[in-house]
Amino acid sequence: MRGWYNKVMQQDVYREINDIFGDSQISFMNHGFCPADPEVENLPFKHQITLYNKALENLDLYEKNILEIGCGRGGGSKWIIENKPITSYYACDITPENIIFCAKNSNHHNLNYILGDAQNLHYPDESFDLIICIESCHGYENLDLFFENAYRVLKKNGRLVLMDNYGISQKALDNGLRSLDTIKKSIGKFNILNYEDITENVKAACLEDQELMVQWISEKTISEFMTFVSSQSYLRYSNKHWGYYKFIFDKSIL
Repeated sequence: MRGWYNKVMQQDVYREINDIFGDSQISFMNHGFCPADPEVENLPFKHQITLYNKALENLDLYEKNILEIGCGRGGGSKWIIENKPITSYYACDITPENIIFCAKNSNHHNLNYILGDAQNLHYPDESFDLIICIESCHGYENLDLFFENAYRVLKKNGRLVLMDNYGISQKALDNGLRSLDTIKKSIGKFNILNYEDITENVKAACLEDQELMVQWISEKTISEFMTFVSSQSYLRYSNKHWGYYKFIFDKSIL
């Protein structure tokens, strides 16, 4: 099953985004979650931070080893390593420009970035307590391989948190965006612990961010681009072309 775009197209898209961002410190690229958590209400990119908090909601993080697959420019990884009681954080992304930016802008000894393919993870078996994957999975060509790799590198009883947007209209599916059913068909040995439709929260974040991006970003070209992305995403959620979902999977071994 092919995804919305293949590996080469995915790299090209994010290479273009990095060209737009240039040397700016923009490190979040997710759609966000609204309402924002009170602790980040006055911070730039509060909705994007809140989406990461949502990913970790009700999970035991104490002294855990975390892997993020598809880390983008590293905003989420830096937030978590600086604010959560974890032991280590590993993050990978298939786009070289993303990893170069992350490595250049991180000085945390227990935060590790590498160039990596979600469908061919180069980590030892049973390395991580928790894997998170946010707005990345929809672009993977082979979901079966992604889940197989995630299962292999998770410890027994480890968790995989997956948050992403999927097509819910025929128009979106005709354009190649994956349906929600493809996830459920590809999970392999994982158990689904939790499933949540958070479309309305993500849609609300996209609406509010259309005004906030101008406040948060001084560079006009970048703020206009980010505002445009928020507006287009808001329309797709409003028109019910996209839905946004959170899964928690469990690696249970009998």
